[in-house]
Amino acid sequence: MRKNILYFILTLFFLSGLYATSLPEDNVVSGVIYEKIDTVSAEVDHIYPMLALAIVYKDWQEKNMLNKQGHNIGLVIVDENNMPVFWVRNSVHATHNGTQHGEVRLVSNLLNCEGFNKYLDKYTLYTTLEPCIMCAGMLSMVQIPKVVYAQKDLSCGNTQEIISTAKYPRYYKAFTVENGYKKDLEECFEQYKICKNDSITDFLVNDSAKEIFRKASNDLQDYKVKFKENRRVIKVAQEFLQNIQTKDNLDVLQCPKNM
Repeated sequence: MRKNILYFILTLFFLSGLYATSLPEDNVVSGVIYEKIDTVSAEVDHIYPMLALAIVYKDWQEKNMLNKQGHNIGLVIVDENNMPVFWVRNSVHATHNGTQHGEVRLVSNLLNCEGFNKYLDKYTLYTTLEPCIMCAGMLSMVQIPKVVYAQKDLSCGNTQEIISTAKYPRYYKAFTVENGYKKDLEECFEQYKICKNDSITDFLVNDSAKEIFRKASNDLQDYKVKFKENRRVIKVAQEFLQNIQTKDNLDVLQCPKNM
């Protein structure tokens, strides 16, 4: 009898271990998606964070400037054909509204465009900074499947882990790409926290952060693709950046054409 019980327990232990080690990749909600650019999709997920960083750098908000638009955070959304369709930047100052993060502005504006319904389930979002809990909730509700961020928020991040463990209706997958921008931004922020404070938005007006954004912008313009399939992607990304406009201290947001 004891042998049977022991055998039963060992069998359960083995099966539970087997299940735990064979969970499908779909169960992963966040983490590093690529450590090197060795596939077509990896290169796409390298190019568009560069574009998001370049969009912010194009209208960089200095620490002491008057009539600031918002914090130095921006994003671009890309369709299932890897073509950029919309962009926004944080605009909490210009709108006098603390909720006007980039993700909120993107969802509110884009879903009012012709050809869009209440969900963004066929799009990928590329952002300079990991979404906050407010934005993570909104992105989850519009069923966006994937978010790729350039910098992890080391003070107020891990929002996807929080949402995935709360009884929230749905959640997206949040990933980051191991590249020079991520590494430099996160290392510089750690130093900033030691010397100044742990405010990510304060850090993002710092000269060291600005230099990293500037480098990403320059790299985007000079980038040579590794995979010929991405020649169109980099060309469109570069052209997209040229069409970014600001008027009266607010982004000029235009609905995508031919949707």
